[in-house]
Amino acid sequence: MGDSVIFETKTDFSRSVVWACAVYSLVPFLGILFVPVALIFGAAALFKGHGSADPNERPTLNAMLFSVFVLAGQIVLWRLLYLIPELGLL
Repeated sequence: MGDSVIFETKTDFSRSVVWACAVYSLVPFLGILFVPVALIFGAAALFKGHGSADPNERPTLNAMLFSVFVLAGQIVLWRLLYLIPELGLL
């Protein structure tokens, strides 16, 4: 079988929080609460690893970028929540 590991256990805590918050931010309307947390922990992870040649920075940047796109979608959903009753569409 070998010594293969299914899950990597040597990840930084702040990078794990960034990925978790990026996934949790997909929940409609409630997910907007997780986007700032993902961005704050992502910035902390990048600041902590600044100056080192760490290959794990790219997934953190990807999660932060994904969180920004989700934030845009969440803002559209919140705007629709208030706009539809004003227009009398429902």
